[in-house]
Amino acid sequence: MLFGAKDSFAIEAEVTARDAGWIFGRLRFWVYNNSYGDYENPVDLKASARWGRTFLAASSRRTRPEFENTPSDQVFYELYGKYLHTAAPPERWDRDAFVLDEFGESSLRDKISIVIVRLRDGIDRLLVRDLSSDSIKDFRLHSGQCDKLVNDYCNWVALECGNDM
Repeated sequence: MLFGAKDSFAIEAEVTARDAGWIFGRLRFWVYNNSYGDYENPVDLKASARWGRTFLAASSRRTRPEFENTPSDQVFYELYGKYLHTAAPPERWDRDAFVLDEFGESSLRDKISIVIVRLRDGIDRLLVRDLSSDSIKDFRLHSGQCDKLVNDYCNWVALECGNDM
C-alpha cells in the first residue's frame, strides 16, 4: 500500500505475516523519489501505528518558526543530537513532536534518523540523516502532508488488525 506520492512524500507498507494478534510487514518512506528504510526488515505494524498516533498527538508542538533559515545540521542538533550524546540533556526532550524514525522501528532507525519541524508558513521541514555517511538531506513538504499520510497509514493498520491496537 502506498500512501502519498513517491515524487513528494509517501509511506509504503505491506503486511507480510500475521501471528497470534501480531501483524508484521514492511515499511519505508519516499521523499522526492529517494527511498528511506530497509524494506526487507520486518516491522511490527501495530507498534508502528501506535508510534504514528503519538507523533500525530504532538503535532501542535511541532511548529518552530525560528528554524526557518537555520542550517540543517544545527536544526538536527537542536531537535535530536543534543539529547543523545550527553549524560545530562539540557532540558526535557520533546521527541514525540519531531522524531519520525521511531515510526519505522529498526527498518528506519538502523539506517537513518528523521526529524520534522513545522515552519511559520505551515510547511514541514523534513531532515533525513544517513547514519552511514552522517550526511543530512533537507526537504520541504506541503502543509499538512506528513500528518495526513501518517494518519492514513495508521487508519490502514487499524483496519488490517480489526482495530485491535
